[in-house]
Amino acid sequence: MRAKMMVAALLGAVAMTPASAPGQIWIGQIAGEMASQAAAAARERACRAGVPASDKRIADATSAAATLMQGYFALSAKAKAGDFKRVFAMKVPDVSWKGPDGVVPIAALGALLDTPVPTLAPVNFVVGGDGMTARGVWRASYADGTRPGEFYAVDFTGGSGSIWSSGWRIWHMTLVPGDQAPAAPAAYCHYDKDQAW
Repeated sequence: MRAKMMVAALLGAVAMTPASAPGQIWIGQIAGEMASQAAAAARERACRAGVPASDKRIADATSAAATLMQGYFALSAKAKAGDFKRVFAMKVPDVSWKGPDGVVPIAALGALLDTPVPTLAPVNFVVGGDGMTARGVWRASYADGTRPGEFYAVDFTGGSGSIWSSGWRIWHMTLVPGDQAPAAPAAYCHYDKDQAW
């Protein structure tokens, strides 16, 4: 409401005094910025109150996550840096991959990627209320039975409002043994690093 009153006062001042076109443009820009800030504040209040991301944002994240998981399993020891950038959020300092033996730098995954491709079954998936991150768990099984089943617990980043305008990417990936199913991610507003698997 306060923002609307300020915009009205600014527009009233423009109407009462002769102003040049650049001055009117500047006032319009200020009014637009104020309206944008008010809208962002309203979204933040809704997010903190537990309102989930929009259906469109959830659909975008769900589709992107499925595509990224396929992209991950298409990587191999011969993959180039660009291949990893299309799958992982390489510009983020804490991008990570963790297996049962610990953390492995993304660029050093090498032979760990040269494994049979499992059949994935989604277990659960949730998009942050802010629409900027998502978390999901997939059960992986192998038809030939040569490997035990496992879970992939994954955090994604790059949704609406993110600095990574190129879209969603895998942010954190954790490979969990099949007998240690990770807890289902709970609904959340903003991602908290303490949530990590």
